[in-house]
Amino acid sequence: MNRFIVLFSFLLVLAMAACSTGHQVQSSLSASPKTAGEFLLEKDYLLVEAVKHHVFGDASSALALINQSIKRDSLCAACYYLQSDVYAGAGMYRQALEAINNVRAIDSTNQWYTVMQATINMRMGNLSQSIEQYEEVTDKQGYNPSVYLNLASLYGASGDYTQAMAMVDTLENYEGYNERVSLLRQQIYYSMGYTDRSLAEAIKLNDYSPNVPQYITLVGDAYAREGDIREAKTYYNQALTIDSLYPPAQIGLLDVYRKTESYTEFFDELKKFCLSKRINLEEKGRYMAMVASDPTLGKVGIPWLNNIFEEMTSVYIADWDFTVLYISYLVQTNQIEHALKIMEGYMAQSTDKDSYGAQEVYLSLLNSAQKWASLVLKADEVLNKNSKDVQFYMYKSVGLWQQNKLGEAVKTLNAALKHTSDTAQRYDIYALMGDLYHLNGDKRKSYLTYEKALELNPSGIAVLNNYAYYLSEEGERLADALRMAKKVMDIEPNNPTYLDTYGWILYKMELYSEAKNVFRQAMLYGGRSESVLLDHYGDVLFALEEYDTAILYYEYALEAPDCENPEEIKVKIDKAKTIK
Repeated sequence: MNRFIVLFSFLLVLAMAACSTGHQVQSSLSASPKTAGEFLLEKDYLLVEAVKHHVFGDASSALALINQSIKRDSLCAACYYLQSDVYAGAGMYRQALEAINNVRAIDSTNQWYTVMQATINMRMGNLSQSIEQYEEVTDKQGYNPSVYLNLASLYGASGDYTQAMAMVDTLENYEGYNERVSLLRQQIYYSMGYTDRSLAEAIKLNDYSPNVPQYITLVGDAYAREGDIREAKTYYNQALTIDSLYPPAQIGLLDVYRKTESYTEFFDELKKFCLSKRINLEEKGRYMAMVASDPTLGKVGIPWLNNIFEEMTSVYIADWDFTVLYISYLVQTNQIEHALKIMEGYMAQSTDKDSYGAQEVYLSLLNSAQKWASLVLKADEVLNKNSKDVQFYMYKSVGLWQQNKLGEAVKTLNAALKHTSDTAQRYDIYALMGDLYHLNGDKRKSYLTYEKALELNPSGIAVLNNYAYYLSEEGERLADALRMAKKVMDIEPNNPTYLDTYGWILYKMELYSEAKNVFRQAMLYGGRSESVLLDHYGDVLFALEEYDTAILYYEYALEAPDCENPEEIKVKIDKAKTIK
């Protein structure tokens, strides 16, 4: 008989058998009255239909039918048991646990219910409760392979390795030596720090069942953990001789090549890995992201990685998830123009090019590439189709701002406000609008707009910082500026930009020693690369009459790539040299 039919029949029998026991009957919810027998039959019919939906993966329909069945019989253990199973299958473990607890309140003697309860607790990470419930089953049922298997894993996870190994020994006594006995022993030995015993167990399993890529790879993994890269490589290659695209062996071999800096071999194997149809895109993406973020591989490997991604394009040409993965890699490696080209290629051929996600990524890339005119045109194109997408108003306003069209940028943000009541979105809009008003020279509107933003989010760091800094630059309301800067420090104390604001306000208040301490902290957290911050620190040191050190920091400010006022800094250097 077909396995699926057997499973389906079993579930039907389980549901019917559990429902056949006598329970109290609720009053009918239907318009026409029914006898108690008719009402229970209707409940049984609903439960059988629920089982069908569950088997076919339709959790929402199954749950709706189960709930109707429960309304007809609030003490139906089978209803709650099936409800728990459906919730667990959908990953909704809290609801699954609540349902199985209802079952056990109705019938505490059925050990299958206890097993379900223990299993759900295990999945939720409630180790002690799960162990207690599985132990209850073993006390009453004796040997149950799945229970002993789970208990071994639970004891191991909770650090009780003696009990874990006892469970494995019991499994072997009943079943003989087999794969799961060996795999559990390997894991327990490894968790205990006995890597040599874990290796010996892996070798034993491989000898017991030779020419199995999984077991050969496990030996390679064990040698790799022992630091024996040569032996690990031998076993990974042996596994790949049997199955040239066995993913775990490929990953093991990749790690060997990476550790030995065998880059040509590494990227050759990586190409096979990424083009393999047996590995899902998510797994490939995870490994590629690791490679791109590795300081050494990311630096030497860009040509190889670019080539691999180009070859993957032929396989995943119309796949949005792949396009996002490819673009993320290009952005991570600072290849913005290339990323934009890939996105434009996708937009040109995809039927999904008008989706919100595709449009948002495209605009984000135009923003990163600083193509301001194109950003505004594309944002307008999207807004003409749907004028309610607030994010695209934001992009348009940035594009206009960067083209120095500040008035139009403010109008765009005002239009965005009409389309959202979301607090976070309105905060972002007011924050940007406040910056634009200030750039346009309208301090009054700028500060009023910042106040509106802070009403929505009193801890909004960006607004607090900018508002405080602008007040300090004007020499106005320094006490308010200091209060806001301190609030920022409480939230993010090690950001050099925010430290600069805080220290600059202290300088403006003539608290030079305190300001110096703040700027010294800013230097520790990356401030040496920012010209404005270095210049400010020079001013603080000058005020403290530490002229030699002030000159040094003024010179650092001149050398910084973002220096915008070299002539002013040179005047300060000359003045300091004259005084000293």
